[in-house]
Amino acid sequence: MAKVRQILKHVHVEIAKGTRRCRRNRDHRIRAGEPCLVIRDDAGPYSKNYCRECALPILKLCAADLRRFRDVLFPDLIEQAKTVARRPVTTEAVTIRKDVERIVGRPVNVTLGVPIRDRRIVSDAGGEEKQ
Repeated sequence: MAKVRQILKHVHVEIAKGTRRCRRNRDHRIRAGEPCLVIRDDAGPYSKNYCRECALPILKLCAADLRRFRDVLFPDLIEQAKTVARRPVTTEAVTIRKDVERIVGRPVNVTLGVPIRDRRIVSDAGGEEKQ
């Protein structure tokens, strides 16, 4: 069986060793020690550097493209995900969530078990509600 191909091999994150300029906004500086998104150009030995602020929309667009590819190739996964999302949260999961929230001191996401930064809580139906 052939190994899985890495399709994003020309994109990676580096820690800048020196000051760099952001390709998307020339006024943005990437200081030494800061992480930056680097996209290598296949046509030559050049690469384009993006600061964290400018890298986020690029990564969001890439993630949306990958989701669209997945949804076209595997439409059955969409239906499966909808079925999983509709399952009710068990009493045990709610109890665990409340215990974790008491320890952490802020709301946590039931599905991921990580603190929610924008102060939203996940309802038992699976949707988000503002606190």
